[in-house]
Amino acid sequence: MGSIRTEPPAGEPASGGGSTEAGGVAPDPGTVASGDRTAPAFAVPDVPETFGVATWVVVVVFLLCAAQVVVPDTRPWEASKIGWIRSGAYVFVTLLFTLGPAWLFWRFGGRRRRRATIACVVGLVFAVSGVAVGRQRAADEVAAWEDVEEEMAGIRSELRRVLSQQPDGGPVSASRLLDRMAAVYGSFSQQVKGDFGRAVGAMAEVTREMATAIRASEAALAAFLEVGGLDVSTFPEQDSVVERLARVDVLIARQADLDALVGSWAFRLRETMRQADVRDRMIEQVAREFERGMARGSVAEWMKMEAEGARLMRELLVLLQERWSRWRYVADENSVEFDDEEARQEYDRLTNALADVAQHEVDFRARRVEALAAQPMP
Repeated sequence: MGSIRTEPPAGEPASGGGSTEAGGVAPDPGTVASGDRTAPAFAVPDVPETFGVATWVVVVVFLLCAAQVVVPDTRPWEASKIGWIRSGAYVFVTLLFTLGPAWLFWRFGGRRRRRATIACVVGLVFAVSGVAVGRQRAADEVAAWEDVEEEMAGIRSELRRVLSQQPDGGPVSASRLLDRMAAVYGSFSQQVKGDFGRAVGAMAEVTREMATAIRASEAALAAFLEVGGLDVSTFPEQDSVVERLARVDVLIARQADLDALVGSWAFRLRETMRQADVRDRMIEQVAREFERGMARGSVAEWMKMEAEGARLMRELLVLLQERWSRWRYVADENSVEFDDEEARQEYDRLTNALADVAQHEVDFRARRVEALAAQPMP
């Protein structure tokens, strides 16, 4: 019997090295040994990802469109270019809050697009929320402005109605209408921030001052008419003339105060706005519109007629006081007779002048009724 061979034949691999054990599986030729595990031969190294320029261009376009959608409209009292400036500002803020954090997370976060995208989305949420808040505030301000326009239209209609119902020159409570205007301005200034809100607040303050001065003049005229005015049939004794002279003097003084206030109206308004830290450009714009809407020329014309009427009333009362024992009231003819021709002529001159002033007031009111139909209130 022959001996048993223990060495492998020539060309055969030695046992224990790279031989395949019984039942074993030959290694995949696409894998390589790496320590005690097998790694894919085609694995890509773990390198940072690229930024993806095309992807972010699409994101930028989307963000620009989104920002434009939520940009608030231009306020009615603003120039159109302000709306464009505000739109650009909101677009810039949106990009800053989205692309800024996205780039930082990409640059310092291992250049991972996922992290940059998350940062971009979070920034977009904050940016759009801020823009939405601004849009809501703009909507509230526009609604407040529409309320002002509606209230002013009501005031204009009421003034037109009152003037139409009293074409003969009867008293009109202008102070009550100005009080309403001041209340409207004050309410609006509380709802609108910034220069325009402060400017309207100054308008409210000046309007209240004007209403107070007119109310004092109205009260003086009412006090004079309360005791009979120029009705000579209500002069029981000479002291009644003296009392009415005193009341006319008060009326003239109140009218002088009002005239001084009207003369300094524009200056007072500008100074009040400056004290409220309103910008110069806004001051001039609001002052021009306020004067135009308040029809300063018409107010001055009305004041001139009122002052002329008060002056003539005083001269007539002085004439009656000085000639107290030389004139008498004729009830049947509702007239006054004087003992001397000179006094009669002077009395006729004064009464005719007063009639002319009254007719001028009637004409003035008719013109104002027509103008109010087309003239916007401030």
